[in-house]
Amino acid sequence: MENELTELRPLPQYREGREHIFPSDSSLEWTCRKHRRELVEAGALLLIGGRRMANPPVFDRVILAAARRAAQAAMPDEESAS
Repeated sequence: MENELTELRPLPQYREGREHIFPSDSSLEWTCRKHRRELVEAGALLLIGGRRMANPPVFDRVILAAARRAAQAAMPDEESAS
């Protein structure tokens, strides 16, 4: 099992392989601003040596949870739509 420190990635490196979610650096930056509190509290977004680092598995979980909440708010369930 890898140590959590070895999993940390600078934000641009975290975005690699996730371009379908974050098509640009600025889209990832916007997401970090919008969800900063949740990301920091969960340990997904860290500051080490003045560099912002992502803990990829935790960052992914926080973003998925935020996306789920956004979908629930934007899409009424079928019972209430009837």
